[in-house]
Amino acid sequence: MKKKTIGLTIQICDEKFSVWSSGARMNIFYLAETLMLAGYNVIITDVPGVKDFPVTDRMGWDTKKYVVKPILEVVDELDMLILIGSEVQPLIARYLKDRGCKVVYYLVGTRYIMDMQDMIFKGGKHSRQHEDCIDEFWLIPQMVNTCHHYIETLYKRPVKHVPFLWGTEFLELSTKGMPNNGRYRPGTLPKRAACFEPNLDVVKFCMYDLLIAEKVYCKRPDLLKMMYVTNSRQLRENPMFVSLVSKLRLIKEKAASFDSRYSVSYILSHFTDVVVAHQWENALNYAYLDALYLGYPLVHNAHIIKDGGYYYEGFDAEQGSEQMIYALEHHDSHLEEYRVRNEAVLDRYRNTNPANIEAYRKLVDDLLAVPVTLPAVPTPKPTLSMFRAAPPPPVVVEAAGAPVGGLPAVASSVSSASSVASVAAPQS
Repeated sequence: MKKKTIGLTIQICDEKFSVWSSGARMNIFYLAETLMLAGYNVIITDVPGVKDFPVTDRMGWDTKKYVVKPILEVVDELDMLILIGSEVQPLIARYLKDRGCKVVYYLVGTRYIMDMQDMIFKGGKHSRQHEDCIDEFWLIPQMVNTCHHYIETLYKRPVKHVPFLWGTEFLELSTKGMPNNGRYRPGTLPKRAACFEPNLDVVKFCMYDLLIAEKVYCKRPDLLKMMYVTNSRQLRENPMFVSLVSKLRLIKEKAASFDSRYSVSYILSHFTDVVVAHQWENALNYAYLDALYLGYPLVHNAHIIKDGGYYYEGFDAEQGSEQMIYALEHHDSHLEEYRVRNEAVLDRYRNTNPANIEAYRKLVDDLLAVPVTLPAVPTPKPTLSMFRAAPPPPVVVEAAGAPVGGLPAVASSVSSASSVASVAAPQS
């Protein structure tokens, strides 16, 4: 029997496009590998934008393993299209539906929270026009609580819960050549902490990471010598943020650094002995799993992986500080136990895990088995000229997840422009 062909959307929007720029982009390729292992033909379908940009090796993926083609070249080959890295123009979606192709919207972002922020703070100018062409919405575990009923009630479409997928392919590439290949190395006290919150919305913001580190520093200054806060350079110009964090002893004693964006592997390898993390309704992130895989102590409140790392509840900074103190004092004497415990967590989400492969095979086969009624007058086949004069579709809003930058690190040194910025910057 002929293999079914599945397209996964992406939009290569400029020549600097890179898989390293977000966890959401990595998710495309992890899902692609899982579907290939499940027995499907998989094409990464590039959605037309203002202009075309050629795929190059510098974009970060194996171009032989992962085939990328313009979507308009393959619309007649697809049995299913999964909107994961970009939406598509309504005309393309309608054409696919009219020829019997199934269309899935794969949520990689906290849609309800992002929509809420957009409507309240940004004017709500973005409208979605092609949800009537979607057969199913697929939600990864961290999106279920806030998004299931929101999506189901608005769009009147089935909402399926799907496994979160993670792999080591890109992580291993990013750590190659770094000290100890990016793995954790035991050290002496006092140690260094780091956090990787994107600081783009309310879901993952660095304030509670700072509060936990502050409590540790006040209780046991002999344990902690520096707190690195990445993805925070813009916050140094925010008067309210400056006024609040300036109250912290970490700031007064120049034991914190507010810096630009780094690749997670770089900051782990060069400036980190313990990772501090806090999230609100986004309890699975590549940065967390990467840190666990590389052996770093992870102090976190992600309840979905409470059996990994050093877990604290919700917004309990006091409990978080106790967990951080324990990690600083005892992690180095329990490395093998930590590795074994975390391996069970990581295996749940590996994109090569047979259980995850089978789960996606069933999702795909079940949807493909649903009969369709084709229209008497189908939508005409779209051509590239139809889209060049119009703005491109919005890229699927990425989960405010792992801030994965290019390699090497792209952070610039911290200046002394404000009271917060006077703290030390990382020095290689």
